[in-house]
Amino acid sequence: ALDLRGCLVPEEPLLSGIHWLHFDGHHQGARLWLRGESGLDSVAIDGLLGRTPRPRVSVTGDQVLLSLRGLSMEPSSPEDDMLSVQVWTNGARIITCRDRPAQAIADLRRDIEHGQGPTDTGEFLSQLAERLVSAMDDLIAGAEADTDRLGHAGGRGNTSALVEELAGIRRRMIRLGRYLGPQRRALTQLAVAPLTWLNHEDQALLHATAEQTAEFEDSLRSALEVAEITQDELLQRSSEKTEQRVYVLTLISAVFMPLSFVTGLFGVNLAGIPAAENPLSFATLGASLLGLVV
Repeated sequence: ALDLRGCLVPEEPLLSGIHWLHFDGHHQGARLWLRGESGLDSVAIDGLLGRTPRPRVSVTGDQVLLSLRGLSMEPSSPEDDMLSVQVWTNGARIITCRDRPAQAIADLRRDIEHGQGPTDTGEFLSQLAERLVSAMDDLIAGAEADTDRLGHAGGRGNTSALVEELAGIRRRMIRLGRYLGPQRRALTQLAVAPLTWLNHEDQALLHATAEQTAEFEDSLRSALEVAEITQDELLQRSSEKTEQRVYVLTLISAVFMPLSFVTGLFGVNLAGIPAAENPLSFATLGASLLGLVV
C-alpha cells in the first residue's frame, strides 16, 4: 500500500543470498516502510533516516550501523559538497539510505547487475567505502595544485584577488578535512570489529581504505599548511608595499611642511612683511625655499 517509486528498492537479491535495499531518505514512502515494515529497532531506523554530522560506526552483535561521507556528484552542487550515506546490515540484509544521489551507489548497482560487483556483505561495505574515498583524490590533488600555483604567482598579479582565491581554497579544504579523520577512524573500527560475516580479505580492504583516507588527510593537512604560509607571504608582501608608500608620503610631507609654513607666513595680508618693497624679495624667498628643499 506504500508508494515506494523512486526508492530504488530491488525486489530480488542483488548479491548471492543477500538482499540490498537502497532508499532515498527524504522519500515519504521509504520512511513509512522503514518505520512500519522493516523490522528494525528505533535506533537503527533513526540512524538510517538521520543525517549524522560526521562519519561513525556502531556495532551491536552481528549488526552494523555505519555512516559515511562522500562527494556529491550533482552538477549544481559545490565542488566540495559532501553527501551522507547511512548503512545498516546484519550480514544477510543490507539497507542503505542517502540524502542525495551518490555516484558510488550507482557504480555498485551497475557492477552488481552486470555480475561484477561484491559477492558478500563485507566486500560490499569495503567497496562502498573505497569508492566514496577514492572520489576525493582529484579534489585534493586539485587543491594542492591550486595552492602551488598561487604560491608561485605571489609576486605577480592582484594581491587582493590572490588572497581571496587562496582563502576560498582553504575554506574548501577545511570543510573536506572535517570528515576525513572521523571516516578513517570509523573504517578502522569496522575493520577490527568481531563480525562473523566479515572475512580477512574484507578486513584487509577496509584497512587499505582507512590508510588511503589517512594519506588524503595528511595531503590535505600539508596543502592547508602550504596555503596558510602562502597567504601569510601574500599579506606580508602587501604590507611591505603599503609601508613603502607610507614612507614616501612621509618624506614628501616632511619636505613640504616647512615650505607651507614659510609661504603661509609671508602670504598673510597684513602690513609689516620684511622687504616687501624690495624688488628682489620674491627671488630671494624662492632661492631660500629651494635651498631648504635641498
